[in-house]
Amino acid sequence: MGIFDFLKSGNQYQRLSDGAKLFIICRDAISQLNRAYKPPSEKGKYEAIMLNAISALKMYKRNYPEKYKLVEGEFFVVLLDNASEYGITQDVATLKKFISQRLNFYSKEISQIFGENIQEELPANCYTAIYISPMQNFSEPDFNVTEIMMFFMGLSNMTTWVIEKSSTV
Repeated sequence: MGIFDFLKSGNQYQRLSDGAKLFIICRDAISQLNRAYKPPSEKGKYEAIMLNAISALKMYKRNYPEKYKLVEGEFFVVLLDNASEYGITQDVATLKKFISQRLNFYSKEISQIFGENIQEELPANCYTAIYISPMQNFSEPDFNVTEIMMFFMGLSNMTTWVIEKSSTV
């Protein structure tokens, strides 16, 4: 039983804001990546949480459009508050800017990888952001095809898990 299942079964989970619940889902989904591929570094986990936020927030917006803006704000407060847990030491203003840029990046990447018009792209940029140079500005993506294909399986599992769990918030 993961922390998500434990909290969901008890009163603690019910008392959390929906934004905090979505953060827990995004964080706990990393276990799917760990199982299918390998664990990322602490900073890589923070990257994975940001990547997962795209699917979680999209699902929440679809289910609760009237509450979305409030919950989106709650989510980002929790994301910022938890940065130090992942070894992130940037000041808040710099981190907010980085998160905003990264979410735009991940939104485009997820759309290309899993969208309706799949372009048969390998998730090399996501792989590089999570495993090679987490929390850094981009350089050239890593193109180790074998690693990226194994990562893709984990990414697919993780994204599916986020979507399933986010639909129950």
